[in-house]
Amino acid sequence: MLRLSHFFGLILFVSLLSSCGFHLRGQYEIPESLQYIHIAGKISAPLRDALVKQLQAVGVNIIDDLPNTPKAVLLLEGEKFSKKINTLASNGQINDYNLKYQVVFSITSSDEVPQNKRIVINKQLVQIQQILYVSQQTILASNDEERTLRQEMAQELARRILFRIQALTRRQAEIN
Repeated sequence: MLRLSHFFGLILFVSLLSSCGFHLRGQYEIPESLQYIHIAGKISAPLRDALVKQLQAVGVNIIDDLPNTPKAVLLLEGEKFSKKINTLASNGQINDYNLKYQVVFSITSSDEVPQNKRIVINKQLVQIQQILYVSQQTILASNDEERTLRQEMAQELARRILFRIQALTRRQAEIN
């Protein structure tokens, strides 16, 4: 009997969580009007690959710019990666760098999308910062670590773009 009450308590808890809009990290809800997306703009291959992977994981179809196809255009611009010295050791050698990666994106629905389902997201800046620690004994390993960190930052930037899209489209839906 005690187990049955635990079961009903768990069911109640899960239903309350789902009704308040709670989702596990990494789970996104993208509106139907963003089912087909064309990615435009000049961005690096690691960021594009990370975005394509994230979008496809939530059921979005990435398409070329085909005429007469209802789609949304995800425009990416202003991609910038910067690396600045953060701290120096007493002997003048670099201890660590501050890495900053940013991109600006916007979304507009094509004319083929019905008026009541169009999505417009004005320019949004998304950025991430990390610290790269430098080991003076293993400079080559530090270079590999920087390359790996840049790829991880591109993946995180893609996740943040997707999260921002979800939040902004949800807000638009609530307003309409």
